[in-house]
Amino acid sequence: MCRHKDLEHLAITEKIEGKRRRGRQRITFIENLKSWAIGKDSNNNFIRLTENRMTSSKSITIVCSIVIGISWMVSPARGVGHVSDSPSWRRAALLIIDVQKCFLPGGSLAVNEGDYVIPIINWMRESYKHQFSLVALTKDWHCDRHISFVTSHSGHDVFSEVNLRYLENGTLCLGGTITKSNFPEAVTCSPEDPSRTMPQVLWPEHCIQNLTTGSASSRIDGSLDVRAEDVIITKGTKCE
Repeated sequence: MCRHKDLEHLAITEKIEGKRRRGRQRITFIENLKSWAIGKDSNNNFIRLTENRMTSSKSITIVCSIVIGISWMVSPARGVGHVSDSPSWRRAALLIIDVQKCFLPGGSLAVNEGDYVIPIINWMRESYKHQFSLVALTKDWHCDRHISFVTSHSGHDVFSEVNLRYLENGTLCLGGTITKSNFPEAVTCSPEDPSRTMPQVLWPEHCIQNLTTGSASSRIDGSLDVRAEDVIITKGTKCE
């Protein structure tokens, strides 16, 4: 007869072994990414980076960021830690975050060498297309008078901060640089009203809704592999 302690030991053993298998799978996946990581040569052409260059390159950060964006699940039909090719058990999602013109070189809020990530994403989604049951892309999607834009706050410099006061229901309070002319939805709040005050960094105008050209364009970069079945998630849609 199997005793309770025996069952407990078996459960712990299986849990540990499952973690080991999942760990080995993630290591293999990361090593594959590293071997394909992308850099640029002196002529600004994309190239694969050697392992030595990967050590000091920003591309390793990019690779790690992508891996963090992948949610792995397991197939109970074929063992803990196994990512099955069977459509009924595919449980991996690829999340592609804000690969937009405004954040790439030449954009109004550009990330240095941000375009390095594009060939890596394209390679990943093609190489692991049978493992991804969902590919989702996010986009900053701001109105042209967004409250985080420095142009919405007269007399302030880019990357400076202002304090914004909101009622508990999320309504913006008038005061300081917040006026009815630039934020018609804001209301007059009394000192007694329950509210929260929070700092806001003031950014250059970026990722403006439906803007497809210029440095503040919200358009997803044309070299990114985007497909009809992908889910597009917009964020930062409220002006205030």
